[in-house]
Amino acid sequence: MSNESVSYSKHLWVEGKTELQLLPFLAHANGINWPDTHPYPVYIHDKNGFNNLANNAKISSFFRSHSKITHFGIILDADDLPPIGEDNNPQKRWKEICSIFVEFIPEIQQNQLSGKGLVFNVKANEVILNDIKFGAWVMPDNLNPGMLETFLSRLISDEFPQLWQHAQTSVKTARSYNAPFREVDLDKINLRTWLTWQNKPDSQILTAIEPDKPLLDLTHVNAQAFVHWFKLLYEL
Repeated sequence: MSNESVSYSKHLWVEGKTELQLLPFLAHANGINWPDTHPYPVYIHDKNGFNNLANNAKISSFFRSHSKITHFGIILDADDLPPIGEDNNPQKRWKEICSIFVEFIPEIQQNQLSGKGLVFNVKANEVILNDIKFGAWVMPDNLNPGMLETFLSRLISDEFPQLWQHAQTSVKTARSYNAPFREVDLDKINLRTWLTWQNKPDSQILTAIEPDKPLLDLTHVNAQAFVHWFKLLYEL
């Protein structure tokens, strides 16, 4: 845990480094002032995987050591979940999160995740020392299976529709030739395949948002539900 984070009141937990690096660009593109150095409007923590994000001991330790916290959010992937059925049951991943966070945030049981994400107020308790605002977003859109790459693929500039379609077709062809990637990683493979075909071949997502010629439109209409959730949670 970073010592500098203790001085922050607004915190966000994410599953990986890509979210940590990308979210400031997304926020800045949508009108949120995000400087290159501390202090940031929100302190983003890379938890290095779902198991570290959904860890009772780490959650307890975090809240007890951050006495200034006023806003807390989590972003996680739904890359191994089935779509919501006709009975509108909560997603499996969200159920997992609820079962863990309910120990610290009892109010989570009375709040349901929707396509707009989730934001609600939490009363101070034995672990959380202040009243806080809590929020959750499950990639890509809180309703369907997917991951950060699923969300980002919806931001591909309208300048590249045919190339994007060809990348997806090529990945399907590779699968028919017994390419060993996991089905759950399909969206990740599609996006990174498309990125390697650009003018500066690179499978790293950050190359897709370089200011000189961005490949992803961070102000795309498909990003706005997430942006609205982020601004609402952190009052930005």
